[in-house]
Amino acid sequence: MDNILSGSFNFRLSFDKTSSKEEIIFSSISGITMVLDSEKMNRNGSNSLKPNISSIKYSNLFLKKGLARKNSVAVIWFENSLGSNFKNSKEVKNLTLQLIDIDGTPLKQWQFINAYPVNWTISVDQDFVAIESLELVYGAIQ
Repeated sequence: MDNILSGSFNFRLSFDKTSSKEEIIFSSISGITMVLDSEKMNRNGSNSLKPNISSIKYSNLFLKKGLARKNSVAVIWFENSLGSNFKNSKEVKNLTLQLIDIDGTPLKQWQFINAYPVNWTISVDQDFVAIESLELVYGAIQ
């Protein structure tokens, strides 16, 4: 618990059916938000208003300051989704995001279902891609 309070933690993003070499560590995240979309409805002529729950909306997931291998499954997926062939490649993936302490021990985990990237800011060197920011849309959180 002391590591959480001192800020010595990161976030590990992994993809279903990939090795640990495919994981990306990010220093910050935001956007794990669910909003219940509802409105008050008068039902059956009653004077009392009751909520009508229509859907759950999710905000986009934002990840910052990550590092990935240039030829990793993640980078290839991001490039295919956001590159010049983006109209032909709308592949969704299930992702796992873990809050990890300084030793890499998972403290909390979220699964994002049917996620795909919509924006990223990067710099590339010979072997790695430094991800300044990554924005993902997703269909559900588990």
